[in-house]
Amino acid sequence: MNRESIVLRALNNVLSQDTIATFLVVIVFLLLTDIVLKKIIKPIRNKWFASFSAAWLSTIILLASYGIIKLFGMLVMKFRFGSDGQRIGFWFSFPLMIRCLIISLIISSVYLIYFWAKEKWINDIKSPAKRPIYEALIMFLIACVAILIIQFSANMRGGGYGIESAFLSLAIASSAIFGTCSATFIYGYSSYLNTFKIQQKELQIVRLQQQVAQSQLDALSSKINPHFLYNSLNSIAGLAMEDGLKTRNMAIALSKLFRYNINREENNYATVGEEMEMVSLYLEIEKIRFEERLQYSSNIEPGIENELIPVHLLQPLVENAVKYGAGPNGIVINISIKKSGKDTVLSVFDEGKAFDTGFNPGYGLKSLYDKLDILAAGKYEIAFLNEPKEVRITISDLKAKA
Repeated sequence: MNRESIVLRALNNVLSQDTIATFLVVIVFLLLTDIVLKKIIKPIRNKWFASFSAAWLSTIILLASYGIIKLFGMLVMKFRFGSDGQRIGFWFSFPLMIRCLIISLIISSVYLIYFWAKEKWINDIKSPAKRPIYEALIMFLIACVAILIIQFSANMRGGGYGIESAFLSLAIASSAIFGTCSATFIYGYSSYLNTFKIQQKELQIVRLQQQVAQSQLDALSSKINPHFLYNSLNSIAGLAMEDGLKTRNMAIALSKLFRYNINREENNYATVGEEMEMVSLYLEIEKIRFEERLQYSSNIEPGIENELIPVHLLQPLVENAVKYGAGPNGIVINISIKKSGKDTVLSVFDEGKAFDTGFNPGYGLKSLYDKLDILAAGKYEIAFLNEPKEVRITISDLKAKA
């Protein structure tokens, strides 16, 4: 047979119903293998044995399904038309079972080669959209080599196997080869689209979660700042009729504090140094009002000035100490920030009335819980201690500013 005839035969087989049948069978096989791998073979930790087992079990299921359908058709023919029932016994014969077992092992081995090629090369391709094309090419090569090996083994006794015989074998099997490659490409591309859609949905969910968290943080900040402004303006109003110079100095300090907040980049974190600078401005404002009755100090462990902490973390604690921390010696406040292993410990001490057993924090302290639940969920602890009176915040796994 000349080469033109071989090409025509190959084209004729490709355009035949056998190609469609092969395409459908391979699609079902790949879907079934994926289901078996996820639902039944999942406990097997070795991925190579798991893939081989899934392919083998899927092949057995397909062969058994084909046998049941074929047997049902024969029974219908026997009882309706009285056809010979001897062929029915063939489907329960030992040689057929051995043949099915061999076929299932061969198909499983071919699938394992395909799976190995995916793990070795295809999954490393950067563009996921190109992977189905390479999967189809790999399956094309595997199918061609398998058919040539089978045909070569069958013709070894016939006195050789030439180039034309090899091309003829491929032409005869072209429907199976093309159907298998097409099914592999379609299945791979549909898997890629499905994965892409899942990733897009997950990305949308993450973005929505971030937007919700940011909205919650913005809402908390918008409530904290007016709360502080209300207290400060009340202080200014109280001094306006008593001391104009103090009122002016307090207004200037308040202006500096708000300029500091406005000029900050939109960031949910600040360094320890930046947070202390803002708290110092606040205390300077209150110092103008309370004069010598307010005394404050800070004890910052050297080297942690660039540690990142949630912004506006100390200010509500200091505000609370100013409001409720008056003792025999006036309002005495001490701020301490230190490291304890991997934890950052922020403490605000005062000499006011001790916390009650059933202490119920106000809005300012509740806002801290809300903020830390968003920015450091599961990594923080707030403690209200007496002797000495202290509000302590411990946060884990904070990093230095880049």
